[in-house]
Amino acid sequence: MCYKWRDRRPTARELHRQRLADEIKEIFTDSGGTYGLPKIFIRWSARGGASR
Repeated sequence: MCYKWRDRRPTARELHRQRLADEIKEIFTDSGGTYGLPKIFIRWSARGGASR
């Protein structure tokens, strides 16, 4: 089988990256789509994101 990756469960790293992407999208959406990277990072850090 050449396509084992299609049937396997997501790895811990993939799950972590997806959670991070979801958090960033939420912050961006809550800002009305106006926040850029600096403000998103500040909001994410304030939520405790940098310590995870």
